[in-house]
Amino acid sequence: MADPAYDTASLGLWFGWDSVRHATTPEDFERAQLHSRIFPLQAVAYAIHHELDIAQINQSVEKADDWYEAHASVHA
Repeated sequence: MADPAYDTASLGLWFGWDSVRHATTPEDFERAQLHSRIFPLQAVAYAIHHELDIAQINQSVEKADDWYEAHASVHA
Protein backbone atom coordinates (compact mmCIF):
# COMPACT_ATOMS: atom_id res chain seq x y z
CA MET A 1 0.00 0.00 0.00
CA ALA A 2 1.17 3.50 -0.71
CA ASP A 3 -0.66 5.04 2.25
CA PRO A 4 1.74 6.07 5.05
CA ALA A 5 -1.18 5.74 7.48
CA TYR A 6 -1.04 1.96 6.99
CA ASP A 7 2.55 1.84 8.26
CA THR A 8 1.69 4.29 11.03
CA ALA A 9 -1.11 1.94 12.12
CA SER A 10 1.38 -0.90 12.57
CA LEU A 11 3.72 1.35 14.52
CA GLY A 12 0.89 2.70 16.64
CA LEU A 13 -0.26 -0.78 17.59
CA TRP A 14 3.27 -1.94 18.35
CA PHE A 15 4.78 1.09 20.10
CA GLY A 16 1.63 2.86 21.30
CA TRP A 17 -0.36 5.66 19.75
CA ASP A 18 1.30 8.38 21.80
CA SER A 19 4.64 7.32 20.28
CA VAL A 20 3.51 8.04 16.73
CA ARG A 21 1.00 10.87 17.22
CA HIS A 22 3.56 13.63 16.58
CA ALA A 23 5.49 11.74 13.91
CA THR A 24 2.78 12.14 11.30
CA THR A 25 0.10 14.54 10.17
CA PRO A 26 -3.23 14.64 12.01
CA GLU A 27 -4.95 13.29 8.90
CA ASP A 28 -2.54 10.35 8.58
CA PHE A 29 -2.86 9.68 12.30
CA GLU A 30 -6.64 9.50 12.06
CA ARG A 31 -6.46 7.20 9.01
CA ALA A 32 -3.89 5.06 10.83
CA GLN A 33 -6.32 4.48 13.65
CA LEU A 34 -8.96 3.47 11.11
CA HIS A 35 -6.54 1.06 9.41
CA SER A 36 -5.62 -0.49 12.75
CA ARG A 37 -9.24 -1.48 13.33
CA ILE A 38 -9.24 -3.84 10.35
CA PHE A 39 -5.98 -5.64 11.17
CA PRO A 40 -7.66 -8.37 13.27
CA LEU A 41 -10.03 -9.11 10.40
CA GLN A 42 -7.11 -9.70 8.06
CA ALA A 43 -6.23 -12.85 10.02
CA VAL A 44 -9.80 -14.07 9.59
CA ALA A 45 -9.72 -13.32 5.86
CA TYR A 46 -6.36 -15.12 5.54
CA ALA A 47 -7.74 -18.23 7.24
CA ILE A 48 -10.80 -18.29 4.99
CA HIS A 49 -8.92 -17.45 1.79
CA HIS A 50 -6.36 -20.20 2.37
CA GLU A 51 -9.09 -22.68 3.26
CA LEU A 52 -7.66 -23.48 6.68
CA ASP A 53 -9.60 -25.98 8.74
CA ILE A 54 -12.62 -24.78 10.69
CA ALA A 55 -10.77 -24.88 14.02
CA GLN A 56 -8.18 -22.42 12.71
CA ILE A 57 -10.88 -20.18 11.26
CA ASN A 58 -12.75 -20.24 14.56
CA GLN A 59 -9.54 -19.43 16.42
CA SER A 60 -8.86 -16.42 14.19
CA VAL A 61 -12.42 -15.19 14.74
CA GLU A 62 -12.11 -15.63 18.52
CA LYS A 63 -8.79 -13.77 18.59
CA ALA A 64 -10.22 -10.94 16.50
CA ASP A 65 -13.23 -10.75 18.79
CA ASP A 66 -10.97 -10.71 21.86
CA TRP A 67 -8.90 -7.90 20.33
CA TYR A 68 -12.00 -5.82 19.60
CA GLU A 69 -13.30 -6.38 23.13
CA ALA A 70 -9.94 -5.39 24.65
CA HIS A 71 -9.59 -2.27 22.48
CA ALA A 72 -13.19 -1.07 22.38
CA SER A 73 -12.55 1.77 24.84
CA VAL A 74 -9.44 2.91 22.98
CA HIS A 75 -11.39 3.52 19.76
CA ALA A 76 -14.61 4.77 21.30
